[in-house]
Amino acid sequence: MQKNFFAFVAFFVFIFSCKKENDSQYKMINRGEEVFKVKKSQIHIDDNTYTAYRLPSEIFVEEDTLVKNNLQKELVVGFEFKNNTEDLLGENLTGKDLENTIKYLSFQIQNDFKIVNSEGDTLSCLGAHFERTYKVTPFKRVLLYFNGVSEGEDVRLVYNDKLYKKGIMDFNLGNKPVKL
Repeated sequence: MQKNFFAFVAFFVFIFSCKKENDSQYKMINRGEEVFKVKKSQIHIDDNTYTAYRLPSEIFVEEDTLVKNNLQKELVVGFEFKNNTEDLLGENLTGKDLENTIKYLSFQIQNDFKIVNSEGDTLSCLGAHFERTYKVTPFKRVLLYFNGVSEGEDVRLVYNDKLYKKGIMDFNLGNKPVKL
């Protein structure tokens, strides 16, 4: 009887000591029937949450191999801002009126982002696309475009937050998205 008890306790400890992946570290991206699991990198400062994740190139092209080959050195990063207490575009957080905040997000924010590749080279953001959702989502998203990054290469995204004035942040985008 005592052997069974010790076996049960050992089994119980073994089962609950196994490390499980935290699903909150990942984001699921759907493209029709395809689902991709991408690793998120988050930083929390005050009430703001900044999230960066690498987008798979497969979601941007169909079957054209020429286009796929051209995208081998391209990187698209999703970057999200979230604040649980105030409007992200409001003057209280940005110090700018709504129109100037939207102009900044649409035309100037790309200058705040850099990629540091595995060789230590710094690459500037080529472009950014601000997805305006008109308060439908609790976050704001910007898509960032970089050139000269290999598909599986470990990279870091460096963000100099000039919009909310929270300083320089470093996000690890090392993992390639996984198709499920």
